[in-house]
Amino acid sequence: MTQVDQMFSQAAQEWDLETLYADLASAKGKHLTPIEKAHLRGLLSGYSPSAIAEKLDKIPRGVEADLCATIYKYVKFLLDKVDEKVENWRKIYEWLDESGYKSAPPQIPVQSLLPDQSVVNITNINIEQHQIVFQFNLKIPTSEVPELAIQETLKTEKLSEKNGKIVAE
Repeated sequence: MTQVDQMFSQAAQEWDLETLYADLASAKGKHLTPIEKAHLRGLLSGYSPSAIAEKLDKIPRGVEADLCATIYKYVKFLLDKVDEKVENWRKIYEWLDESGYKSAPPQIPVQSLLPDQSVVNITNINIEQHQIVFQFNLKIPTSEVPELAIQETLKTEKLSEKNGKIVAE
């Protein structure tokens, strides 16, 4: 794997790159080049064309021209947005996200995160500015060793505090 292939690898954590590469290759009519893939991963990682150029040690205007002639063109064709203008590189990110190329975050059941005896009470549900807002109370049990028990342990086991740490004597 060349150094360019390793650039902007964080995009693979959030995006279905293999499907996207295949679909863009179909729009292009042949496989994407390693530099086209790097430019795409840079955009998907949230880097501007100037930042991509800096990372790749290239001239910013050259990267912007390459993006317009390649990735932007392929994405517009793929998503049937040929007549739309790409006024900002973020538009490519948004279009691909809206089209489902962003991977879904892993789903972790809440029960596996909370200890037994935890209680969740939903107190209110509102719709505010096109968002559903949940208000809730969460009670998570903590250790059953109260502070008095710790002090008792210090007395019975002849432990003492030195420099902020509990040590045996």
